Amino acid sequence: MTDYPERVTPGREWLFIHALNEIAESIGSTNDNPISLHLFCLTYDITFDELGKILVAYNTILRSHTFEELNFSLFKDALIKECKAAKNFHDDIIAAFIIVFAKWMLIELRPFAAALQKSYPFSSDEYPKYGTLEYDPSWV
Repeated sequence: MTDYPERVTPGREWLFIHALNEIAESIGSTNDNPISLHLFCLTYDITFDELGKILVAYNTILRSHTFEELNFSLFKDALIKECKAAKNFHDDIIAAFIIVFAKWMLIELRPFAAALQKSYPFSSDEYPKYGTLEYDPSWV
């Protein structure tokens, strides 16, 4: 019988993360349609504490803005403020995070995330258009 290490050691943790990513990819996970928030966080070095802070920040944005006022930059800035690693994320990764976060953590974010996903991929030149999206009940 194989002896398993009592804990995950440095270096081995990446093997676990890559294995989980391979499984997720085999069942259809992509950056524009990620299937696991926690796997996304592991992959992009977002801690559990940062995830909680992002939840509060995103919830605050949703409570203080109408749907028409929401834009990509609001969520991007909040993510960067609460997560050290996010300052190095490409906009596509930030968009994917918003989408998977809405899917698993904050249902009120789903209409915006669906609109974002519908227009994916995008460039930074397109940010203003997110503020003019029309709400579609079928997104929820």
